[in-house]
Amino acid sequence: MSIPTLPTTTKAVDFSFNLFSALSSSFLFNISQLQLTNISFRHCGVRYISSDAFTSFLSVEILDISENSIQFHILMEATKGLANSRLTDFNISSLFSVNALPDGFFQHLNSTPLSNISIRNNGLTSLRNDVFVGLQNLTFLDLSLNKIDSNDLNLSGFTELQILNLTMNELKRFPKFCDNEEFSLVPNLHTLLLGMNSITDTYSLYDMGHCLPNLKVLNLTYNPIRVVSGNSFSTIKDLEILSLANLFAYEVEFEVTAFNASSLKILHIGNILRKWPETINSSRIFLYCKNLEELDLTLFKLTYFKREDFSLMLKPLRKLKRLILDSSSLHEVPPVGNLPDLEVLILRKNYIRHVSKEDFRNNTKLKRLSISINHISVFTENSFPTFLLENIEQIDLAFNPYSCTCEIEWFLGWMKRHKEKLQSFPKFYECDSPRYRKKTPLINYNPDNNECHPISQYVVMAIVFGVVSVALVILGFIIRRYRWDIKYYIYLARSKRGYQRIPEQDGYLYDAFVAYNAADRPWVMSQLVGDLEKKHQYKLCLHERDFLPGDLIADQITEKVKASRRFILVISNNFAKSRWCQFEIFVAQNRLLDDGAEFIIPILLEDIKAKHMSTYLKFLLNSLTFFFFFFFFFIFVFFR
Repeated sequence: MSIPTLPTTTKAVDFSFNLFSALSSSFLFNISQLQLTNISFRHCGVRYISSDAFTSFLSVEILDISENSIQFHILMEATKGLANSRLTDFNISSLFSVNALPDGFFQHLNSTPLSNISIRNNGLTSLRNDVFVGLQNLTFLDLSLNKIDSNDLNLSGFTELQILNLTMNELKRFPKFCDNEEFSLVPNLHTLLLGMNSITDTYSLYDMGHCLPNLKVLNLTYNPIRVVSGNSFSTIKDLEILSLANLFAYEVEFEVTAFNASSLKILHIGNILRKWPETINSSRIFLYCKNLEELDLTLFKLTYFKREDFSLMLKPLRKLKRLILDSSSLHEVPPVGNLPDLEVLILRKNYIRHVSKEDFRNNTKLKRLSISINHISVFTENSFPTFLLENIEQIDLAFNPYSCTCEIEWFLGWMKRHKEKLQSFPKFYECDSPRYRKKTPLINYNPDNNECHPISQYVVMAIVFGVVSVALVILGFIIRRYRWDIKYYIYLARSKRGYQRIPEQDGYLYDAFVAYNAADRPWVMSQLVGDLEKKHQYKLCLHERDFLPGDLIADQITEKVKASRRFILVISNNFAKSRWCQFEIFVAQNRLLDDGAEFIIPILLEDIKAKHMSTYLKFLLNSLTFFFFFFFFFIFVFFR
């Protein structure tokens, strides 16, 4: 099997994820005549490469044979075919598992312009300088995902190296960057990546800063650093970018002068699920890096960080252009108004509920703002200053719980006029309340004009006053014109009641007979008796007090009712269920027929359930106008 013929103009071929167990000159013959500059055999299952496989590829510049299973001595022989090539980038990552590469491993490539080598994930535990001897143009070396220890790392001979990646190794301290005479081993190194190692402090950097005279980028992310020592970075004179994000240590101590680096421009010190250490002196932590242009505190929990502390912390950073406070547990917009050069502000995924134009009063250069995934329900015209809304280029307000009421009317209008500035619009802008509008796209919500702009209360008052005035005038006219007819109809209405019999004062022993159930006794004794007998001197007949023992109850009820001027019914559900109370209702009904409605005074203590409503009680209630118990103090009127 061989590779098919390709067009003569082909410059790059990618055979990744094919199944080529072996590479030889015969297998590659159909592409050997092409002027290929970029070839990839990544993850092809290659186990063998002949020494002459690459002999014809003199124009190749980039060769990737990573993620295969090739013995290192086979690979070393295969590089002979590249000796006269233009190779600049060589990727041999994930090929074998070996503690160390032999001396002179790349000797056949010394005459090439090779500058970039990737040896990731090969199980290396040590690195000797003789491995790379003769590679005068080497500027990029990727040794990440190996097991190299600080004691077994020799950087001698890397005088031209500019980028060194030692991410995810087993370094417990910083490598040695100077020789025994304190001359730099890596004088041209400008990027050093040491993330995901086992470094616990930064103290030793102070003594070796002069060994990194051109270092501009230092990455220490995902290390268990417990102490960021004072002045650690002060001797690295050209350091511009420092990342201490996602440190593994549970408590991180930042000494006062930890960030004493006047050249520093970008600083990342976010941490995974940690709160801002209480030991930090907020007013001085950034006092010695006044040229800082970007500060990233992502994932640093600032829940209990006071506004005054924020002001003091940010005060020295007058040149700050980018502030990132993503997932920082903020409950309000930090005081960024004193950062006149601020261009980017990221407040994503916090707990902010309110935004005011005062928060951005001096941020005239702000171009990008993100307040997405917060708890803001409404943005109004007082949320942002006018200059910010005019100058902003990107603004992300998505994933907030918007309240689709009249309050959001201004924001709806602005949003539709400037949708080109809104990030994630309109997909992730939805109503959260009221409930019946939940999940409604904000762009589809159109508030009712009458609801949001009701008639002025003064206009309503004027209309009501006018209507009432007209009604009173009409009513006065009607009364004046038809006053004799009105009097006549009132007289007719009164005459339907008939004549009222005047009771004989001497024929009654009691002013009123009280019919009630024993369960309602507390109310009768405290309210009824207390008011009518004690306060107004009326005499009431109560069965438990005025009935004679030994006589039939039915006879006594009949006699006592006849001896009473009025009949008071204290009606409740207990009363309606009682048999004797039903009898009292029957007696009352008979007197009602004889003496008229004035004889009976009903007091309704509560609503009567339908199942307790007897025929007699229903008839009685339909025949009378009754009073709730709290009107009982008017009863005495009927005795006059």
